[in-house]
Amino acid sequence: MTGPERTTPAEQTRVLGELLGRELAFEEISEEEGVRSMMGFGISRQEAEQSVGSLRGDGSSPFATPTPLVGELVGGPLRTFRQWAAGHLDAFR
Repeated sequence: MTGPERTTPAEQTRVLGELLGRELAFEEISEEEGVRSMMGFGISRQEAEQSVGSLRGDGSSPFATPTPLVGELVGGPLRTFRQWAAGHLDAFR
């Protein structure tokens, strides 16, 4: 699900750092490293490849594309990542 704007994982990390008042580091790993990591938790290669592919930070993932569907499903306006994160900041402390 998405909000009204496309954000990459690196941008999300930067926003969280700003909201928390500290610098957070974002270290991108290769898709293969991500797949192997997930497989270490017992996830099949196919499922791991699909999950990791959906998280691409280059905007090519269909999950990264903003869509009005979420707003229609929840019956209200979409929030930006910053708005959502600010409302859930305690979960990141």
